[in-house]
Amino acid sequence: MHDLLILAHIVAGTVGLAAGPVAGLARKQQGLHTVAGWTYQISCAVLCTSALALVVMQPALWGFAVIAVLTEAAAVGAVIVRRRRRPGWQPRHVRLVLSSYVSFVTGLVVQTAGGLWWVVPVVLGSTAVSVVTGRVAAATSARPGQHRVPELVPCSTGAATLPCPRPRIPAGNTTANFRTKAGHSTSG
Repeated sequence: MHDLLILAHIVAGTVGLAAGPVAGLARKQQGLHTVAGWTYQISCAVLCTSALALVVMQPALWGFAVIAVLTEAAAVGAVIVRRRRRPGWQPRHVRLVLSSYVSFVTGLVVQTAGGLWWVVPVVLGSTAVSVVTGRVAAATSARPGQHRVPELVPCSTGAATLPCPRPRIPAGNTTANFRTKAGHSTSG
C-alpha cells in the first residue's frame, strides 16, 4: 500500500508541475487553460490526499499533513474565487493558484536536494506570486467592467522570467474614457 501511495504521489506531483505552467500561460478562455487548470486541480487533490495517507502511515511526518491541507485549501480556494467572480477576483485567484504551485515546487526541491534548499522556492516563489498578482491587479483594475483575466505572457524581470499580464486596452483609450456597460463615460 505504501508503494502505491508513493507512486500516486509522484505521478500527481509530476502532472501538476507540468499542468500548472500550461494553465498559467494559456489564453484565459475555454480550451487549453480550462483543461490544464482542471488537470492541475485534480493532480493537486491526488497529491494532497496521498500525502495525508502517507502521514497516517508514518505519523512522524505530521508536518507534511499541514502543508498538504494548506496546499489543497489554496487550490480549492482558487476555484471558489473563480466561480464566484466577485469584484477583484482575478488577483485572488492568481495568488491562490500560484501559492499552491509554490508548494509543488518546494516539495520537489525537498525530495531532490533536501536540507535547507526548500527555502529557495519559498522565497523566489513568494516573490513571483507577489509580482504576478500585482501585475494582474494593475491590469484588471485599468479595465472597469471587465471580468476577464488578462493573458499572461513571459517577461523578463532581470534574473528570472515570470508570467506577465498583457493588457488588452484598445488604442487611444484610457481608463478615463472607458464606457460602462450602460454606455456612460466613466469620467465625470
